[in-house]
Amino acid sequence: MAADSALTEGAYRASRYIDLGERAAKQELGETLGNINIPMGKGKKQSSGGTIPSGGEADTSAGIGDNNAQLQEQVENAELVQTPDEELTDEGNEKKDEVISEENADNNAADVEENPTSSNDTNNTNEGLLDLKEQYYDAVKNGDNNLAEQILNSIDGSADELEGWKEEISSTASNWTNRSKENGVDTPRGFGMSLEKDPTTKKWFSDFINSGEKLETRNTGSGIEQGVIGPDGEWMTKNQYQKLKESFEVDNDSMNAIHTMSQKFYSLGSEAGPENNWDSNMAMNVQSQVANIVDQSLAKGNSIIYDSNFGHTSFFDDMVERDQLKGTPYSHLGIDASAFDTDGDGKLSADDEITEEDRKAIYEAAMKSDLLKDDRRQWLTNYFTEHIKRNYNASHGIVVDKHLKGAEVVDLK
Repeated sequence: MAADSALTEGAYRASRYIDLGERAAKQELGETLGNINIPMGKGKKQSSGGTIPSGGEADTSAGIGDNNAQLQEQVENAELVQTPDEELTDEGNEKKDEVISEENADNNAADVEENPTSSNDTNNTNEGLLDLKEQYYDAVKNGDNNLAEQILNSIDGSADELEGWKEEISSTASNWTNRSKENGVDTPRGFGMSLEKDPTTKKWFSDFINSGEKLETRNTGSGIEQGVIGPDGEWMTKNQYQKLKESFEVDNDSMNAIHTMSQKFYSLGSEAGPENNWDSNMAMNVQSQVANIVDQSLAKGNSIIYDSNFGHTSFFDDMVERDQLKGTPYSHLGIDASAFDTDGDGKLSADDEITEEDRKAIYEAAMKSDLLKDDRRQWLTNYFTEHIKRNYNASHGIVVDKHLKGAEVVDLK
């Protein structure tokens, strides 16, 4: 399909050598800060300098453009919040609700991290336990020992279940405080940029943090079960909630695995003889390993697509900047071509009249299209393989230069 081969031809900013140790250092710093008693949620992340919340790091490399975009967004949001509902369109009111919910979550997250559940949650749990006791007495009275035992087990496990939920909710609040933001900094922990790309789930998380009653309790007939109503309106168990939460977290495991490979091949390049250039065997070996990492990461979520990895850029940002989907049929992107295909060829091309905002939306659609699932996997594999190749060539180039200089000295003699 179109654009797959172009990803390995140096079009990305990935084409330059970058030390991947930065991500590991950022993560280590985040973990160190996380062990220090720093008030959470008291400062906003800045694109340059500013207050650093627990677990985060100010990205001093962010440019003035990003800072201006962030300030402009803050001004526009402030104006939107002050605008009466009746003066806004339905879309405007929806955006206003999102902004208010997000700001409230920013203010509430620190308290929620310390006190994950409310008195309402506790009362609901206690009422459920009282109902269970009545059911237990009825089961004993009726001689249903199996049911009585199930109810007792549920009562015994309810305290552990509640503690588990507290940990998940506290973790959610921490993730929110330390999250990456559009036009802001990228953080090595917390919610990553994939949450920014999913406004429905982002709004659900902010509403969840703001809610005074987070847990639902339901009677199963043989015990009580605690859960939440998820973004799709369906009941979610603690395990299901945990999986949802983790799918939007920064996937440091995968990034660190790629970092380890990159450092390994950088070392191999410096140790190799001058004749040992990067070859097809090395490429196949690296691609196979990278593909496994990509598969594992995509099984968790989209962090490997949207979160920064090398030089404060991401796979997605590099794709958009270099317009790597040029020539791809709109039908494969999962969008209606009529609004964009001004030259009528049915493909994304430079002749189409597309705004920068529309172009990003098209690329985001490509990241979700089922038709491009295999392509995305290959693009990511090529992208990270190219980085590792560049690291090998960077160190091996020094070896070759030394060899050539030595040869020149011999020739002079």
